[in-house]
Amino acid sequence: MTTPPFAAVTDTDLAVLRAQLGRPARGVVGVAARCVCGNPTVVATAPRLPDGTPFPTFYYLTHPAATAAMSRLEAEHKMPELAELLADDEVADAYRLAHAAYLADRAAYGEVPEIDGVSAGGMPTRVKCLHALAGHALAAGPGVNPIGDAALARSGWSPERCACAQAGASAVVRSGPCGGPRVKRLLIVVLAGAFVVFAGTAAAVPAPEPSETPEPTIRSQEYWLTDYGIERAWKTTRGAGSGSPSSTPVSGMARNSTRPSWTAPMSRVRAAPTDAPPWARWIRTTAAGWPRWRPRVTTAMRTR
Repeated sequence: MTTPPFAAVTDTDLAVLRAQLGRPARGVVGVAARCVCGNPTVVATAPRLPDGTPFPTFYYLTHPAATAAMSRLEAEHKMPELAELLADDEVADAYRLAHAAYLADRAAYGEVPEIDGVSAGGMPTRVKCLHALAGHALAAGPGVNPIGDAALARSGWSPERCACAQAGASAVVRSGPCGGPRVKRLLIVVLAGAFVVFAGTAAAVPAPEPSETPEPTIRSQEYWLTDYGIERAWKTTRGAGSGSPSSTPVSGMARNSTRPSWTAPMSRVRAAPTDAPPWARWIRTTAAGWPRWRPRVTTAMRTR
């Protein structure tokens, strides 16, 4: 907040004002209020513009977010509500003093008969433009214009929270810079969005389809390993010899075994009587060691 006299307007300020207004600023005599990042929020305008036009609005609100906030209040019909505050004598007296202070500040930059006694925003008895009243409240500071203060309090905008499209030059040295809070909020939003997308993608992944070729059942495995597989391995061992390569994985396992070269099925081995001849008991003893080499046989069978 600043009141006359104002510091000279810089080229940087004029460039920011041009971006805010979408046109060159006219008759600027100073920056009356700034955003927390340093960008102009309210400018003081000469009472007579360079083209000779009288201009009563000495404190002109330029910040896009601030003007949008005041426009929303007007669209929501908040002006009649604020006008009712003037029914209080203290508020009405403060409003009249704000009108006088407004005229005094403008008079320092020249007298213009066409607008003599006319301030802005409907002062001293009416509420006509919240933009002008908020601009005066921001420039003069709290407690000067009660209706402007009330309008700022009802809006969602604050000069302490930067909403500039581009941070001002003092953003790095002022507390609460323009970039910091906005970047943090943006980062939180991006991370939250990424988490939602990831969660949705993970939930949309279909369950794996069951294999079209099911694993052989235990029954078929045992039949192959007992009545056919073992018999085949023994036959190959007898034909190829202990040192020659075998033609199947099962035969390779059985190649180095010391089993006799004959083809008795496993059903006979299990049924061999206890008083069987020595060679039958040897076969039965070999069959008892089945759990030791069964995994290798099973693996060989599955790789066929």
